[in-house]
Amino acid sequence: MKWLIVSFLFLIPSPTAACEFQAQLGKNTNPVPAQWAISAARKHSLCGTLISTRTQHNGKHDSLHKLGARDTIILVPNDISVSRPPSVEIIYWFHGCGGFSQRSFQTRLIPQWSRILRETSHRPIIVVSEMPWSTNTRTRCGRQGRVWNKKNQFFLYTQEIETLISHHLRLGVQFKRVIMGHSAGGSAIASAAVIGGLCKAMPQAVIFSDAVYGNWFGRSWRGCLRQYKKKHDARIIVLNVPGGKPWRAFRKWSKRSRRDALKVESPRLRGKWRHALVGDNALLFYYGYFPNFTYRSI
Repeated sequence: MKWLIVSFLFLIPSPTAACEFQAQLGKNTNPVPAQWAISAARKHSLCGTLISTRTQHNGKHDSLHKLGARDTIILVPNDISVSRPPSVEIIYWFHGCGGFSQRSFQTRLIPQWSRILRETSHRPIIVVSEMPWSTNTRTRCGRQGRVWNKKNQFFLYTQEIETLISHHLRLGVQFKRVIMGHSAGGSAIASAAVIGGLCKAMPQAVIFSDAVYGNWFGRSWRGCLRQYKKKHDARIIVLNVPGGKPWRAFRKWSKRSRRDALKVESPRLRGKWRHALVGDNALLFYYGYFPNFTYRSI
């Protein structure tokens, strides 16, 4: 694959020369989301690399996308290469309607990632998969569930992405996968669980961030999560704003499936939570920032 190495120094002044955040843009990828992410990373003084790429297994050809194909953005902290760990956490993020936007990177993902890197010992890689309902498509709330709809497609996507990351790091590492879907991203989890090979990818956690509309959780559970949980005891986490549509849908499923519901982490969120705020804090939830699940601006 040919790469265009872009520093963006001429576009975005770096706040410090000591800490660099570089970009590697694949041929014909969209530079705009990369600029948003680079700008936010430099604002938070992060050191790392952004890789923007098109993939065989996610949106290589998309006639409803303004550029004809969807991208994946990968955020890699620099100190992984220095510490050379035997395993690396990797978070696959499935965005909601109109996501893969400036807000997705500058308000939602980069600030959370920055806190985790600065305040904990964790060094997760973030993989932001552009969905068919991204801000760059003509279907910003359409085509929900129409991704990972071929056999083992998501599993093959993880292999493609992780091969690229291993090549970048020049390390042979094991990846500890975490799958997160916010809002419409819950439909992507459901599709991956039913046919896309989500459980074949062996995640250590699957998180629904206010993302269990309709039957999405039921499909995910029946698709493979039920058996996977039984065999591997992975964490299945559902974060819902009390009283919202996802909350009502999950409550309905829980009443029908009481024994299975005991196997799912579904904390009752307290305080001034709303839909967007769950997404803005979903990574922090996973890393233990809200032990009593009460909203506070952190």
